Amino acid sequence: MAVRFYFLDKESDSLIKATGCASCAKPTTAYELGVSKYSDPDRTFENGTITDNQQGIWKFIGATDVAKVPFDKGYYAEFKVKDFSEFWLNNGGMDKTHPLPVKLLDVTARKQNGNDVLVQWNLAEETGVKQYEVEFARGTAELQAGHFVTIGVVASLGDLNGSRTYGFTDREPDKFGPRYYRLKIVNQDGSFTYSPVRPVIFEDAILWQVYPNPSTGLFNLVYQLGSSDAFYARIVDAKGSLVQEYRKTGNGFPQKLNIDLAAKPKGVYLMQVEAGGRKQAFKLYKM
Repeated sequence: MAVRFYFLDKESDSLIKATGCASCAKPTTAYELGVSKYSDPDRTFENGTITDNQQGIWKFIGATDVAKVPFDKGYYAEFKVKDFSEFWLNNGGMDKTHPLPVKLLDVTARKQNGNDVLVQWNLAEETGVKQYEVEFARGTAELQAGHFVTIGVVASLGDLNGSRTYGFTDREPDKFGPRYYRLKIVNQDGSFTYSPVRPVIFEDAILWQVYPNPSTGLFNLVYQLGSSDAFYARIVDAKGSLVQEYRKTGNGFPQKLNIDLAAKPKGVYLMQVEAGGRKQAFKLYKM
């Protein structure tokens, strides 16, 4: 069966910015979150409290098998399971049985020569790895559906207790839109894990969509920009007076800006957006 549940922007932000566990690896975006499923033979322990989850079974559903889609004031996560139980958003698995076979210091994906993409990964440790398969998803819909394809394989150079850097260049011509890269790290025993996903933005990738419109006062703007690209939006009323303004930074993934005009008079407002070297204007209809 397919399960869909919703979580707020502020909830994912709290997890990303959490400071309670210095040794824990935190996600950098909501798109890196997977789901830990807890099943207990005594259903009374499936009560939404993690402190008593001792006698049951944990199963981790990786981020690539959980579709995350911007919705309203947050996202919805959708995934398939055989039955209901407790579900917890995280990026490592509550049972601690999903460590990476390497210690990844960094994974990057960067444009080169205007069209190529160089994927690099820096290691501090490597044990029992057979190869690294470089995968990518073409477009946000493919990312959300977890549809990745392999575009290259890099063989491991062997076990290492020290630093090492690998790389692969995606030379497919005429790239466009957002592309999302990850590593499938394959062990000698056939098991495998995935690295975090890294986005790269090409032409025509800036997406601006406002909903609902008209609205009684709460609007959402979905946009997508390259990592570190500046985003600026200002809202003016019918007289041209500034009502609100926003400054954000792109992260390569779809992002959502919540606009609250509930306390403002009814009428038409103009939202002007500047991002990625482009400008666009929207009329917001406040009912």
